[in-house]
Amino acid sequence: MAELNPVSTRQALQTIFGVPFLIHYQFARAGTYYHSLNAPGFSPQEIPFVRKFETLAAEGAKIKEKNPWAAGFLSAIVPGLGRFYVGRPGDGLYSMLFIGISGFSAYRGFARQGIQSGRGWILGGLTSALYLGNVYGSYLSAKIMNQKRKDDFRTQVILQLDLWHSAHRLDDPVR
Repeated sequence: MAELNPVSTRQALQTIFGVPFLIHYQFARAGTYYHSLNAPGFSPQEIPFVRKFETLAAEGAKIKEKNPWAAGFLSAIVPGLGRFYVGRPGDGLYSMLFIGISGFSAYRGFARQGIQSGRGWILGGLTSALYLGNVYGSYLSAKIMNQKRKDDFRTQVILQLDLWHSAHRLDDPVR
């Protein structure tokens, strides 16, 4: 097996120097870095990896995060609406249904027996707990969804880095 060419080794290492930008979600810096490497004279062996990392930077820049405060606010206005905003319509319907039913049941208890209604107070308390839990749950759903998208992206970067490593084996002094 032949020794590594110092020029190709330098270029191979340059290829992975932009990975920390990707892992830390600095997509503009990563894109600029990889675009600068995609130049004539760069090792043909490295070009596919450079292009893939550049593509990952562009894809990462397109990741849209959901605003947790907006999700909570929407659920405060209409129970379950924040869950729809986050992309969980089943949870949104569930919240609307249970908060609506418990709220209506509390209303009926008060309508029948007035302020003395034990049923009204118990169901009103339950409705309040469900409502507050829904608002907070919508806020958390947005945060969890954002983190999942970031984790999925980071996994793509790590898989690409693993492919790069398999192709280069720089830890092996002789190929």
